[in-house]
Amino acid sequence: MLPNLSGKGVFVFSDPGGAKPVLAFLKLNQKLQNYKVFCDRSYDFFSDFDVPVTIYTEGDELKTGDTFDADFLFTGTSVNSSIEVKFIKAFKERKIKTYSFIDHYTRILPRYEWEGDYYFSDVICVLDEVAEKMVRLEIPNADVIVSGNYFQEYIRNWIPRVSRETFLQNLGIANTKKIILFAPDPISRANHLDHYGKSEYGFDEYSVFQNLLRALPKESQSEYVVVIKMHPNQDKETFLSFIKESGANVIIGDQFHTLTLLYYSNIIVGMFSNILIEGNILGAKVIRCLIDLKCDDPFEGKNVGEPAYDLNQMKDLILNYLNDQDDSK
Repeated sequence: MLPNLSGKGVFVFSDPGGAKPVLAFLKLNQKLQNYKVFCDRSYDFFSDFDVPVTIYTEGDELKTGDTFDADFLFTGTSVNSSIEVKFIKAFKERKIKTYSFIDHYTRILPRYEWEGDYYFSDVICVLDEVAEKMVRLEIPNADVIVSGNYFQEYIRNWIPRVSRETFLQNLGIANTKKIILFAPDPISRANHLDHYGKSEYGFDEYSVFQNLLRALPKESQSEYVVVIKMHPNQDKETFLSFIKESGANVIIGDQFHTLTLLYYSNIIVGMFSNILIEGNILGAKVIRCLIDLKCDDPFEGKNVGEPAYDLNQMKDLILNYLNDQDDSK
């Protein structure tokens, strides 16, 4: 359910998980015509929505709050950026209604923290009843709306502008190759540590990547190519060092158009990223590497791909999916 917003609005986001749902919200909600959009980064997917985005500069939240005469603020949320919280603080001080959208089931409170204080929006939109329960537990007085994910609705009928053959040709990849896409969550960058300084999940993106390299079926290596699509918060150099050590042929796909890459990937490997859900919607086979998992699975019961709990299971899944003869794309 989309919030019933009208009048002049300001939209703010940072990470892709917050950016894409907000842009999809604007695309789906045609009655909104008078608005400003701010982000502190620039992404290739901005062009998919034909929505003008202003790159944030320090103080925009104060200037816009004072001069735009907005009726409401709507933000995505993120863990590693404070731009959304700065806007919430500034707009609440000006008695302007504030809304925010949480795109995941993890790290609820840090999305609203800035310099040691918490600034919650008046209304919080969430994915489903599970997320609603989590928010009510951590923010007891929150006004919560179960809205679903606008971006996932937006891509259900999405198709690329280029054929698979043209896409792979432009990337220098033979059309006969199947794509195994690795989509890491930046767990190591988000302070997901237990009392011993280890990842609270039992793994991080680097150990999962190493497990993927071990599970790749060498007997079929002529049939596939491995591509990494980095999260913007990712430390690329660490991945490059692992790739160099392994000697594996792995392509860094940061410059590839994300939705097109997801659409034409045969297998997507990751942990808890929303990109896995998006790949699932677009028809890719999804494997969630949960080897050494030591906490609750945030995607438990969400029907997002197949979880793999050991290397043999992971290798078998990859082999089965490589042998899938579905060439409908």
